[in-house]
Order: sequence, then structure tokens, then C-alpha cells
Amino acid sequence: MTRKETIAAWVVAGVFCFALVAFIIHQNPVPGSERWVQKQGEAHQWVANWPDASRRLADLMIERHGPPDRSTFERVIWWGEGNWKRISVEKSGGTEALVQTVRYVVPREMVGPIGEFGRGVHFDAFSNELIAKGDDEALNILALNIANEIAVGRKTVAEGADFYDKTAALRDAGKSSMYTEGLLFDPMLDKSDEYGPYANRYFLR
Repeated sequence: MTRKETIAAWVVAGVFCFALVAFIIHQNPVPGSERWVQKQGEAHQWVANWPDASRRLADLMIERHGPPDRSTFERVIWWGEGNWKRISVEKSGGTEALVQTVRYVVPREMVGPIGEFGRGVHFDAFSNELIAKGDDEALNILALNIANEIAVGRKTVAEGADFYDKTAALRDAGKSSMYTEGLLFDPMLDKSDEYGPYANRYFLR
């Protein structure tokens, strides 16, 4: 390859890289940027004709997490927001319109107790996901925190259910709790996660 051909190849590569970066930025704008605000507005418009309850939830999540990663006629979805594997708001979800998912491995003997606890939480053993469904993010977080404590043996099902009901009632009365403000366990993702179902591990803070 001649010097002129080498220079031409580098120019073409540079143009390609610039175009690729511009495309990525366009699709994933920096929070607060003009494009980000534009996409956020488009997301609000997308859900404007949804039923009131799901629309309000979607609007709240859009304000909290920014433009969704995917919008369909039935749901809006965010992936990888903080400790969440996935967040979605379902158009026809009713009182379970807000679906929040974390990676999690429940010991086999604790799958039954998690199901018995309920409160909108269920465990998907196939994909190792602990999922909370509801119409309030704080109560989803509360349910997941208690499910974690049941899974690790810190609470029985009865204790977890009682704690959930009392904490939810206190929240309705204007009281705050660390159990509703954020997940009290952190995901620890092993590199082998993509090769096997038991690579995910959660540890208490």
C-alpha cells in the first residue's frame, strides 16, 4: 500500500468513527442535553393517550430515569438503570403497571416462601430475576427488600408480610423508611453470568 493509499484509508476510518460516535450520541444523548430533553418530551407524548394511572406512572419514570430505551404500543422500557436490570410501565397493567426487575438467585428451598410472601413479588428461576409489580415504586422497593430478607433467612414469610403491611401503612401516613427509599442489597455480577444461571450473587449491604 502506498503512502497516499494509507492516508486515504486513515481518513475513511476517521470519518467512519466520527459518524459512529455521532450516531451513538444521537441514540443515547447525554442527560440534560438538548437532544435528551427532546427525547424526554417525545416519550411523554408517546404515553399521553394511555389510561390515567399508567400514564402518570410512565410520566413519573420518564422524569426520574429519562427517555425510555424502548417504547412500544403496550409498554415503555428502561434497561440497566442503577441496580435495576429492567424497568417497564405497562399500558394496560392496572394496579401492576410498574414492573421492576433485578438479577437474583433464590435458593431452591426459598422459592416457595418467596411465592407465599406475594405482595407483587415473584421469582423467575429460568432467567434468575426477582420481579416486583405494583403502582408505586417505593412499595415495589419495599417488597423486594423484604423478599431478599426472606431469601437469606432474616425474616419468615409471616414476619415479612407483617413488616410490609405496617411499613406501607406508615408510608401512607407520611412516614419514611429506608426499606422504601432504595434497594438494601447490591447485585454482584460474576463474569461467568453469561455462561450459567448461578453466577449472579446478591449480598446485603
